[in-house]
Amino acid sequence: MADNKQKEILDDYAKIINHYYSNELRPSIWYPMFFDCPGKSEEQKYEWVKENEKKFMKNTPNKMLQCRWFSSEKGAITALEFSPNGYHIIVGHASGAIEMRHGSTGTVLCTLRNIQFPPKPVHALEYSPFEENICYAACMDGAVYRIEIPHIDTSVLDPPAFCIRADPMLDSLTMQFYGSPGISSFATPYITQRFAALSLGVMPDSLKMAVGYADTSIKVYDMETQESVSTYKVHKLRLQFIPKKLQRMHFGQVVALRTHPHKPYMFASGAWDKTLRIWDVRCQVGCVMTFEGVDICSDAIDLNIWDVRCQVGCVMTFEGVDICSDAIDLN
Repeated sequence: MADNKQKEILDDYAKIINHYYSNELRPSIWYPMFFDCPGKSEEQKYEWVKENEKKFMKNTPNKMLQCRWFSSEKGAITALEFSPNGYHIIVGHASGAIEMRHGSTGTVLCTLRNIQFPPKPVHALEYSPFEENICYAACMDGAVYRIEIPHIDTSVLDPPAFCIRADPMLDSLTMQFYGSPGISSFATPYITQRFAALSLGVMPDSLKMAVGYADTSIKVYDMETQESVSTYKVHKLRLQFIPKKLQRMHFGQVVALRTHPHKPYMFASGAWDKTLRIWDVRCQVGCVMTFEGVDICSDAIDLNIWDVRCQVGCVMTFEGVDICSDAIDLN
């Protein structure tokens, strides 16, 4: 029985490796968000692909200038964040690795966190608004990591010689043949929980941090003590007794969260329950506004049409909105 299971695992691994090699020789690429596949392909069964192309891409000059796919032991990119000055990019991978890259060439400058085993993807990254060279990362292992960004003086307009536009595959080969980097001490666990941390936001008053989890909860932490001061969660068994219009908590995993840049007591969150909610930590209930019919696909919202001074409800309701980008901006 064990031999059969082992053979099945090895066959599956060999299949994946062969797919990587064949895809490098003859790439078969499908961009579901920006590309309408010609002909009768399997992807054409998704009506939203055609609708997206018709709304946003038809008769526009948007083009794919270059497509490059390569295999890497670091895994897919699951999160990224530009530094405030734009000189660096912090990149999180599906393997748990976190890298610091050059802002214009993309060259790896420093490995802030090495590959983890088992791999736990990094789902969200956010620079601290009040601490210089400090970034926070929400990881699938349930921890929020505090990352100290090293000071590396690199120019975006005139990059130095070591920031040449390197082939991304070169990074993989360098690690493979010259050894992996040493244990990184740049990332340290800051807040730990049992459930996966999928999103986070640092409030501008430097006193609190809001984190969204896979168990549908949102926790607000005191950044001095790292203790939870508020928890917004409802048990699934209680949802059937609460009318839909009175529900004030998420019942899907919270995959998007952003704090207001000027109001230290407000933040927005999106979850896999087709809702986007506005929160006020001064309110006992927490949620003060709800937008329904919003599909969140990742850590991904641009929210610009709402009035934080309104005390009676939402200014505008969005229905049937599909959001698939990489930011929540509260203006």
